[in-house]
Amino acid sequence: MANVVMVKKPNGKWRMCTDYTDLNKACPKDPYPLPNIDRLVDRMVGFALLSFMDTYSGYN
Repeated sequence: MANVVMVKKPNGKWRMCTDYTDLNKACPKDPYPLPNIDRLVDRMVGFALLSFMDTYSGYN
């Protein structure tokens, strides 16, 4: 299971976070590497539509 930890924010308030360290150690490793972005973009040549998700804005 994942442990809950309290982290003090710069403004003095507390944030509840989850520490997934032990859970990650128990999970099997994914044998498939992440795809190379340059190769993916090159393969999109000729397609009319390209869609992507902005995960940075979703988490910050």
